[in-house]
Amino acid sequence: GRVPPAGATVFVGAPKVAGASGGPTRLLAFW
Repeated sequence: GRVPPAGATVFVGAPKVAGASGGPTRLLAFW
């Protein structure tokens, strides 16, 4: 439970973009 609800929503919507853009680092930078 370290990730807040808002962060969890972003994380859930990220995999698709991260998979297509290949930007896991971008997601980390977003946080």
